[in-house]
Amino acid sequence: TKDFESDCIIEITNDTFLETKNDTTIILTLSKVADAYSWYKYDPKSDIKTLLGSGGTQMVVINGGSDEYFIIEATIKDEEELLTNGDFEAGNTGFTSEYTYISVAGDDALSEENNYAIGINPKNYNTDWVDCTNGTNVFIANGSNVDNQKVYSTTATINPNTYYSLSFKATNIADIEDSEKLSKFMLSVNDEMLGGDMSVEATQCDWKSFDRIYYSDDNTTANIDILSKTTASNGNDFAIDDISLRRVCFASDTIHISTIQPNYITIYDTICGNETYDKYDFIADTTGEYVKRLINQYGCDSIITLYLTVNPTYNDTLYLVGCGEGYNDDNF
Repeated sequence: TKDFESDCIIEITNDTFLETKNDTTIILTLSKVADAYSWYKYDPKSDIKTLLGSGGTQMVVINGGSDEYFIIEATIKDEEELLTNGDFEAGNTGFTSEYTYISVAGDDALSEENNYAIGINPKNYNTDWVDCTNGTNVFIANGSNVDNQKVYSTTATINPNTYYSLSFKATNIADIEDSEKLSKFMLSVNDEMLGGDMSVEATQCDWKSFDRIYYSDDNTTANIDILSKTTASNGNDFAIDDISLRRVCFASDTIHISTIQPNYITIYDTICGNETYDKYDFIADTTGEYVKRLINQYGCDSIITLYLTVNPTYNDTLYLVGCGEGYNDDNF
């Protein structure tokens, strides 16, 4: 198995030469799948990058007769998961919470704030909530109105001087019209806040992914917290799932695409009917249009078109009677 760091490589797989005289749209592709992508168009003269997209492929327009530069910056996560029970499949274990655990489902089991349960469907714990699943177990909560309450806390062993991705999914489970009451979260590692607040979508059961990068410096332990940031009552209700901590690396590649004007050569030529045309790799002996593709010095196609005319030949016999004088007609 390759080492994670040494295998942190990504390449743009397109050809570096494109033969066209017009603007051409192509799709840039990559040598491997990553976890996040940023595509840029790059101007080497001004050293300016312009963001194009964030997908696994990127459609770009190549201007005929020009040179174009494109950059991919990709985030690649290690396959090894460092958290235990981040998907809650083992139930209420592997973490702590400042919320109160409710172990038994029921129509009003989570009717009070600052309570949570581990279950399959929020509606099994509060009939006012949406019927919503994400596979199997999820963390279901009636949110606290206390700022920075620790929804979820756990500890993981990490390597020093290493980048990590800390991520989770969350969704709104209540019928809310006021966006101020939507659940918001903050991620923290070793009391270091990672980025700003993260809010669920207003649409119920619309699972949204959140991801933050953490650099360990000289730390060998990560104390991880998901903090609640919404202090409103009556609506701050949510579900969380798939909490993950993985090593991450960053890979990039630049492609310089040169457009080459096609080499079009047109030849008009004539031969006699008893001859064979054998120039420019053509072999022809009848009137017609002939096309041949050649490879030029850039590996691109050049096109030679031959319009050949074959003139007929004539065989005539002249019977002459002379009286001793010379004959100088008909090219004789």
